[in-house]
Amino acid sequence: MLYLSKKDIERIGIEVLADFYQTMPEGWASVNIEGLATEYLGLNPQYQRLSDTGQILGLTTFQSIQLELKIRGKDETITVPQDTVLLDDSLRPIYCRGRRRFTLAHECSHQILYRLEEAQLGHSRRGSVVAGQTYSCRQLHTASDWEEWQANALGAVLLMPEPLVRCGYARWWGRRKIQLTDRGIAREDYIGARYLAQDLCVSTNALLIRLRELGLVETHSQQGGICARAS
Repeated sequence: MLYLSKKDIERIGIEVLADFYQTMPEGWASVNIEGLATEYLGLNPQYQRLSDTGQILGLTTFQSIQLELKIRGKDETITVPQDTVLLDDSLRPIYCRGRRRFTLAHECSHQILYRLEEAQLGHSRRGSVVAGQTYSCRQLHTASDWEEWQANALGAVLLMPEPLVRCGYARWWGRRKIQLTDRGIAREDYIGARYLAQDLCVSTNALLIRLRELGLVETHSQQGGICARAS
């Protein structure tokens, strides 16, 4: 398993996007995460109801597997080919676009990191899945907190690369930072974040998290004193 820093992940994300586009996207174009999944990584995204609880929104396969699903109280077994991304049916509606794109970016990130591990460490974990054995979503989704953190972090970089985010940020806020208090974000700042999130085709919450990571949000206490500064 690779243990990457946030700086490493930022670099990997930008390198992947630059290789995919041959140049970084310009203007207000959102990242074509569907194209990156299918054209660049050779993945096959499909919709499938993964659970009755909605706790698992996506998974990806590194080799062909037998997947056992429990839908409406009944067990169902399906064959999932190698390099497939399964997205839960609940992500189909247009209002789930941000969540759907982030889920796909997260699964793409797992694929990128596993392939990078193969290249750098010279071995593969694809054989960890036993041929002929049936697996549940829960078993396949079990991963270390570190792996999930890395996939989430890389997914955010793929959808919201720093150059695009800073370019869009300057349009709404110029050089000032978004102010966040104990009572929440100012209305005018939230409206700007919502429109920028729409430009990038992500959720507003995901964008605000990314802005904090990039040091563009400043947090204040209710009394007005700065209690934390995002970095």
